[in-house]
Amino acid sequence: MFKQIAPEEFIVEEITKDGLVLEIGEKYSFPSEELERNYYCNFVMQKKNWNTIQAIQEIARRLGIKMSRFSFAGTKDRNAITTQLVSCFALEKERLLPLTDIRDVLINGVWISKNGVKLGDLNGNRFTITLTKENSGKELTTSEVL
Repeated sequence: MFKQIAPEEFIVEEITKDGLVLEIGEKYSFPSEELERNYYCNFVMQKKNWNTIQAIQEIARRLGIKMSRFSFAGTKDRNAITTQLVSCFALEKERLLPLTDIRDVLINGVWISKNGVKLGDLNGNRFTITLTKENSGKELTTSEVL
């Protein structure tokens, strides 16, 4: 029998359509394009104990903008530590950078691009699951790319 897992025991790292694994704890820096209109603020979001929609709703609320301006490639689990690429239409990256006080939500890189993320814009997710057998304390870790 296995005990219920904690978020730290279920890691979900998004794999971008270019094959880059957005790793937990990594900071990302990509060149920003100089665009005055019709641009997207792309960012890497890392979260724990939030589902994708809840985390984006909180970011939108704090920025005072509609959630409909945000897009992402796919939703991620709540009871996990996850990373994913998110886009926001016509948001200056300087507005997003100060958002450091949302509990268990980190912004691990921000850049401006003419292209935003769309649903399905990913190669998959890398899962790392740690199972601990009850009463034994023995851990078994499995990483699998789907």
